[in-house]
Amino acid sequence: MGVSREAFQVDTDRLVSGWGTTDYARMWAAGEMPSLAEDAAFLCWLAKMMRHAASPAAALEFQNVWYATDVRGILGSIQTPTLVMAGEQFIGAAEGADSPAMTKYMADNIPGAKFVSLPGADFLPYGRSPLPAIDAITGFTETYRAEQAEFDRVLSTVLFTDIVGSTDRAAAMGDRAWNELLVRHHRIVRAMLARYRGVEIDTAGDGFFATFDGPGRAVRCAHAIIAAMRPLTLEIRAGAPHG
Repeated sequence: MGVSREAFQVDTDRLVSGWGTTDYARMWAAGEMPSLAEDAAFLCWLAKMMRHAASPAAALEFQNVWYATDVRGILGSIQTPTLVMAGEQFIGAAEGADSPAMTKYMADNIPGAKFVSLPGADFLPYGRSPLPAIDAITGFTETYRAEQAEFDRVLSTVLFTDIVGSTDRAAAMGDRAWNELLVRHHRIVRAMLARYRGVEIDTAGDGFFATFDGPGRAVRCAHAIIAAMRPLTLEIRAGAPHG
C-alpha cells in the first residue's frame, strides 16, 4: 500500500539533484497537482518557494523523516473530527504508491472520518479549482459548529450499544479474528465517546454503557458509532433513554 524502498530512493535521488529547480518543481507538480504542471508562472513560484523553505540538506532530512514515519498504529485513537480529501483522479508522484488505497485506508481507520472525493486529479486543494475543497472544508466545520450549539442544555443521558448478531459472527470468524475485530470496535467506540464527551461506565463483551450531559451528545454519538462501524461491516444497536 505504501511507497517501496526502491521508489523512495528514486524520489530521493531526484530531490538531491533537483531541489529548488524548475525541472524538479515540474516533476513534483506532475504528480501532486497536474493541472498546474505546465503553468510556467506557478512552476517558477514553486521552485522559489522550495529554495526559501529549506536547503537541499534540510529537504533531504525532511524526506527521510517522512519516509520513516508510520502513523497507521495511531489512526484508531484519533478523537478529533477528521475530513479526508483527495482528487477523484489523483494517482500520486511516488512510483509504486497506491494513492487511492492509502487515502481510503486513512478514511476507513480514523473513527468517524468523512471522506470527500474532489473533482480533478490534483492532490492539494490550491490547484486550478480550489473552491470544491473550500466548500468541503466549510461544510465539514459548519456541521460541527451546529452540532455543538445543540449541546448547551444539560440533561443526564445514558447510552447503551452492542453489536447485532455478535454470537453468530464470533462463531463464524473464530476466536482470534473476532477478538481482533473487537479491539477495533472498542477503539472506535471509545474515540467517539471522547469526541462527544461521554463517560464510559461499563463494558461487557461487545456492549458499552456510557453517560452524557445531554441527549444531543448521546444521540449524535450513537449515530457516529453506527457510521464508523460500517467499514468493519458491523451493525450496531444503540439506545439512549434519558431522565
